[in-house]
Amino acid sequence: MSLLQRDGYAKHLVARGSETGPILGFCATYITYLDSKGEVLVGSIAAIVVEASHRGRGIGRILHDAGLKEFSKTRGVSRLQLGSTFPRLLYGLPVDHPAEGWFRRRDWNMDCNAAGTGQEVADWVLAFNEWPTGGFPPIGVTFQPCGDMEFDRVLEIVEQDSERNGNMAWYDQYAKLADSMSMSDIVIGLRGDAIVATAITYVMRSENPSADDIPWAGAISEDTGGVTCICITDNDPSRRDSIMVRLLDACIQGLRQRGMGRMYIDAAKGGDAGFQSIGFQKWARYRDVWRDV
Repeated sequence: MSLLQRDGYAKHLVARGSETGPILGFCATYITYLDSKGEVLVGSIAAIVVEASHRGRGIGRILHDAGLKEFSKTRGVSRLQLGSTFPRLLYGLPVDHPAEGWFRRRDWNMDCNAAGTGQEVADWVLAFNEWPTGGFPPIGVTFQPCGDMEFDRVLEIVEQDSERNGNMAWYDQYAKLADSMSMSDIVIGLRGDAIVATAITYVMRSENPSADDIPWAGAISEDTGGVTCICITDNDPSRRDSIMVRLLDACIQGLRQRGMGRMYIDAAKGGDAGFQSIGFQKWARYRDVWRDV
């Protein structure tokens, strides 16, 4: 229930047959900051659920339209998302979901491979006993937990990476860790003094906000830890892949020290062959669907 109870972020709607009648439908919505500037907000239709015996009567359409209307009342909402960023119920509509046609008829474009128009994103799970052993050849990048000295530079990298790759609400997810005991859950990669990679790790039932915002690691198993909001600054594909593998290795080491035996990565765009080659299994597939107002 904590996913639904978010003061200032959540506004949920219900449909009843009468003022005191039973709930027939429910729509979960959130409003979050798109980036670091605090000027652009994302309105997310996170879930629409209608009682099975009352489907096909227009209840879902009424809830959908009412949710969008509520967003229009909030100054700064400039992007509408089908799914949710943080907190995360589902990143988007699951691939091949029976309701795809229903949402298409309501002007949600999910027929392309570009960001916001149906690009597939996936959640991945790795059992640590499937991870390659023996280490990896050095590439001049070292990995360590983030400290106070590095935190501001991490935020700069996340801001730049979010603008370049369209990562919604990642900046806030990092900013929540400022001046907290969970700052060290951020793993950074350093080439000399330059930060070239960063990711947030978390375990369930911890003080890290990501543990509350992304529930699915705990749904997989008690010994599954999470990794989210992965940023790599290098644009060269081969170097990015090399850094990525070693960043994941550092995250695995940290999660192992906390008693974890599996790792969950959420909402990865592309890279299927790479993930599969190092032991990951695809856990869920979604459509990245949003539109600017």
